[in-house]
Amino acid sequence: RVLAAAGLIPAASCATLITTRDDRLPEVSMVPVGVLTEDEGREVLASYRRSAGDPRNAGAVAAILEETGRMAFLVAAVGMAIQEDESDDWSG
Repeated sequence: RVLAAAGLIPAASCATLITTRDDRLPEVSMVPVGVLTEDEGREVLASYRRSAGDPRNAGAVAAILEETGRMAFLVAAVGMAIQEDESDDWSG
């Protein structure tokens, strides 16, 4: 919801997601994927796990954002994964 509201990912549902560095693919409707600022990335992660906003976890959050290239859909995917983890361990 946060990403769609910010215009970083399409709001409509999709059946298939294709990622590429190509500008065009034949017969494929392309939607550019947004890149988050560090603050936006932290906000997205915190929407899944509140402790992402805790300054003690800043290093781990920064590492996630660096590893994902701050690409909105990847940050959201990590957020969904950490939401499923019952522990609140940010040590890696």
